[in-house]
Amino acid sequence: MSNKREPSPGPIEFYFDHHLDFLQKTRGRVKSRRKVQGDEVAEERGDGIDNQSVDQFDAESICAVNGSVDVFEEEKELLSSWLSRVIYKSRPSKFQQQVIDYLISVRGTQVLSIHKYISFFRATDTSVKSMALAREWNRIKEYFESDDQEEFPISEELVNIPELITAIKAAPTLTPQTIEDICMPPPPLTSRTGSGNSGNSGSSSSGSSGSAKSLSPAQVAMLQKTFEANFVKYQGDEWVLPSGAILDRVLHDAVKDVRYECPLHSFVIQRPSTVLALFEDARDQSELRRVLVDRAEEKLPQLTGPEKALLNIYILSPEELEDLFSKKGWRAVGSSLAEKPSADFERLVYEIVLHLLKIYRQGQRTLPQAPHESWVVNRLWGFLADAFHHPHSVEFQPGEYNSQASSYRRNADRPRDARQFCGHKADGVAVEASRKLELLAIEAAKKDEGPNVTKSLVDGMKLCKLTKDMHDLIRCKARRNVRGRLVTFGIQISGMSATFFCLRQRRGRFYQLCCEGSETLPAVWVNKVGTQGVLEVLTKVLVVRKALLSMAEEVASFPLSSINESETMDTTVDWVAATMTSPQLIPSSPVEQAPKLSI
Repeated sequence: MSNKREPSPGPIEFYFDHHLDFLQKTRGRVKSRRKVQGDEVAEERGDGIDNQSVDQFDAESICAVNGSVDVFEEEKELLSSWLSRVIYKSRPSKFQQQVIDYLISVRGTQVLSIHKYISFFRATDTSVKSMALAREWNRIKEYFESDDQEEFPISEELVNIPELITAIKAAPTLTPQTIEDICMPPPPLTSRTGSGNSGNSGSSSSGSSGSAKSLSPAQVAMLQKTFEANFVKYQGDEWVLPSGAILDRVLHDAVKDVRYECPLHSFVIQRPSTVLALFEDARDQSELRRVLVDRAEEKLPQLTGPEKALLNIYILSPEELEDLFSKKGWRAVGSSLAEKPSADFERLVYEIVLHLLKIYRQGQRTLPQAPHESWVVNRLWGFLADAFHHPHSVEFQPGEYNSQASSYRRNADRPRDARQFCGHKADGVAVEASRKLELLAIEAAKKDEGPNVTKSLVDGMKLCKLTKDMHDLIRCKARRNVRGRLVTFGIQISGMSATFFCLRQRRGRFYQLCCEGSETLPAVWVNKVGTQGVLEVLTKVLVVRKALLSMAEEVASFPLSSINESETMDTTVDWVAATMTSPQLIPSSPVEQAPKLSI
């Protein structure tokens, strides 16, 4: 007699043996609940099955419960264990099991939405990585697209999701970048060390707004409740697409369960790809692409021929420019042109090029590696104060300027004696000269180094809200509808780079913060190549200036009600979708007055 013992099953074999026993027991219970069809009654109880029987355990046995496609929890576990075995060939991780369970929960749908797949996991676990989402999606696609039918001959019949399998096969392979393009923006990291006090509504963080902080459960509930109230409060028209789908409703459903603040909570579209991914009808896609992406009729104005000719005169090396400025004033530089631009344009270009030349000369033709933020704002980009100032048209307010439009919005629900001067602070604001209405905001940092620094531009919420507050205040004060004509502007500066934005209102509740491009000053300016880089930045600034002056002239012609410091927005104007006030800035409960001590 041999003393050799059979090896004990490993953890994976034990895992599947356990579920095989579960299949054997469940087989009898499901068979006993078969529906009577005609005069035939399924009498088989299935008290025991072998492995071959398990492979032939069809979906009818699982789902035939009073003719419904719903299954009980036991059957869901059965499907889950089978899919885990054939796809992963080993015990799945917690996240892999969640993906399997998600597939089972949506197996009755005819079309599998990639966006819903991503939104589901981003809403339930904000820490899930794009790489993990893409990896598990692609692994499941590979399983269902495999030609090795001998290994899993009956998976489709067992799971009973032919429509889902067809949709998975037709869906594209995902990459982390694809996920970032089509999903909601990722939540801000909790490790940020903002210098502002997000709990004090009277102060504004020196970086992005209080929304950049992680939210407590109570704040998440307040965020979702406020968004729902703002959505319902709006009384204007909605954006109906060619297929009949209503964009407002679709975006509402995509945003309502998100557990961190994003621009869509304030009804601002910042990433058109996120919106396009929500619609599958070709007509809707075409319409949205035309309005949100192509924007053929919304391009910034271009410089005229004489203006371009003047800029070309400055394409010289730094030494040649030094010689030019030592011999000629601003009037003489363009004297050789057959047709000259305006004197204001000539003087502005001359002064800006001279300003930047001095900056580079002080650093021996090189910009400093780690400058202070004040140097970046006031010295390097200090020429913006001149670019966005024009007598009797536009005034530029530099420094930590407290936005009046933002203050009006925050004070809207406060009684008169409780109002505060508590608007977002911008690093510069351009206002229409006659009525002091804000049209442009600048938000700057010495360099955008991500969320783990004192000041971060990564979430973009502050500039988004600033431009929308400016837009909304003018609309609420206008005596006629100006939504199709009004544009506000924003500039986000990160060290040597600047990104330019325009905010426009679309149909329905939503606005769009449109990126008009980014330009970067050269780190080193020693030849004509560096000069061309400087002039590219200058050209973009001059184009935005031209658009700003045109809008200021139009706003000056709007019939508006009077505005003074004691007024706030008319909160009865429900055809303007409300901007979200960050949950951290709203007390979660009324502040109780401390009881007086008896002496």
